[in-house]
Amino acid sequence: MSLPTVYCAAGTPGRDPEANLERIRHWAFDARAAGAGLLLTPELFVTAETAGGDAVLRERLRSMARSTGVGIVASTPELTGGRVFVGADWWDRNGQLVAHVRKYRLAAWQRARGFSEWPGRPMFITEQEYMPCEMGYFVALAFDDDAADPAHAYFLRDHGVRRLLVLGETSSRQDVVVPAPAWAGKHTGVPFPQTGPLPEPLLRPLPRVPDAWWAIPARRSPAVLGS
Repeated sequence: MSLPTVYCAAGTPGRDPEANLERIRHWAFDARAAGAGLLLTPELFVTAETAGGDAVLRERLRSMARSTGVGIVASTPELTGGRVFVGADWWDRNGQLVAHVRKYRLAAWQRARGFSEWPGRPMFITEQEYMPCEMGYFVALAFDDDAADPAHAYFLRDHGVRRLLVLGETSSRQDVVVPAPAWAGKHTGVPFPQTGPLPEPLLRPLPRVPDAWWAIPARRSPAVLGS
């Protein structure tokens, strides 16, 4: 399965969820006209700053992907156990769920409006959270604030993710995850990546000077040390 061409949308949502959904529908048609197979929309574009909606909105987006023939990645509030999380779903053109993630680093305005941080792992890669590609790498979803976390980037690299679809507050984008370089062999004791042979001083450190070197008798002058 290969990653379809991605149409990255950008815009500021309005207060009416119905109008926002209609705008996503227009984006889907624009994406199809441009030859793209996947529409990537901004974070919480449907409901803007409102912590409401949940399953009904997700179903509307799923149906929209199937009716337009274009995969859709969209973010909606998710109600679970009395808490509201920021979630994102990836629906393919047949309305099948490809990936689902939740945001774990909230913006200040999201906390102020009742959203909750996701307590799970930032981007645990499972069969429901990545899309295997024939090129031999994985594609993952992430929110902009989460993608900015270095630990999140390390986690993605360690799990073979090479393409990241990012949902920002007013725009969306694709990021390339650079593979981590090879690490030095354990016998060298050098804790940083290396791309070639290590310098000789690192392989053969200078001999340790005895700890008592500084214990100089008071009667001796520095000029005659070692004599």
